[in-house]
Amino acid sequence: MRRFDLFMPPEWAPHEATLMAWPVARNLIHPERYREIRSAYADFANAIADYEPVLMLTNSEDLIGARRLLDSRICLLELPHDDGWLRDSGPTVVFCSADRGGRPERIALNWRFNAWGGKYPNWELDDRVPIGLADALDLERMDVDLVLEGGSIHVDGAGLLLTTAECLLHPGRNPGCEQAGIEAELETLLGCHSTIWLPWGIAGDETDGHVDNVACFTAPGRLLLQVAGAGDSENFRRSEANRAALRDWQEASGRQLEIIEIEQPPVRRDAAGRRLARSYINFYLANGAAIVPVFGAEAKATDERFLGCLAELLPDRRIVPVDAADLVTEGGSVHCITQQLPALPD
Repeated sequence: MRRFDLFMPPEWAPHEATLMAWPVARNLIHPERYREIRSAYADFANAIADYEPVLMLTNSEDLIGARRLLDSRICLLELPHDDGWLRDSGPTVVFCSADRGGRPERIALNWRFNAWGGKYPNWELDDRVPIGLADALDLERMDVDLVLEGGSIHVDGAGLLLTTAECLLHPGRNPGCEQAGIEAELETLLGCHSTIWLPWGIAGDETDGHVDNVACFTAPGRLLLQVAGAGDSENFRRSEANRAALRDWQEASGRQLEIIEIEQPPVRRDAAGRRLARSYINFYLANGAAIVPVFGAEAKATDERFLGCLAELLPDRRIVPVDAADLVTEGGSVHCITQQLPALPD
């Protein structure tokens, strides 16, 4: 297959649907809070359903409970899975160029999944989710011999790929693989010609620094970067290193990015003292809307500043804030639990 035969549309391109997976009580970090976590999933799914179809994967034992909490417009698909982080366990759907100017086809890239570098047991069902979804959606499937989670990559739709070295070069994922080799394979599979490697994600992120918690594109060449002030020494060091990497990339490539720095939410820890990976970058672009995590309480001021910033950046979308305070105790937010199914162009 020739370079650029495959192309990953940016998240703001039209969606046919949003794919999600209902949380599984036995595999939560805090299983005693299952009621709150499933309510948070339902809140985000119901918000998205106002703008586009939602397909929710459920285990058989969760069908009744999910149906009770979810909007009637949301379709349920019984498909066995271990956890509800579908951005990471699900397929990445890309376009394949058609021959002789015909309509492109969609292909589900089936990355290998090993529970974020082997951190948790019970991931075998999740590793098979892309197979079941490709069959259910009648998509051609391409199996990729690379451990990768969807939260570790972003594209701008104009040839740029964004990721972090902290995650993709983690020894628990693809030991023995060099950065250059990973970069070349991803650029071919996603239709990109240049990769920006940020050194770090945010502190407290047990995914080993997924890029969707620290930076994202909202338009070709426009990048949002979450940063910390000097009062948060751990994330401040990470922010400085990421700024330096972006300067170096621009100088080496001769290209300029529009970089918009986003103030992080205030630091919060759980009852055990574990830092929560709170991020505004972890929003989701549905058709005509941005579904945005907010945290309230001590984060109310930064919530409002980010919502205002995003409204200016995305004037054609409705900004929909949804409380993510419960969901983030499990390690992620709305972008982590969603995966877009891109719509084929007319």
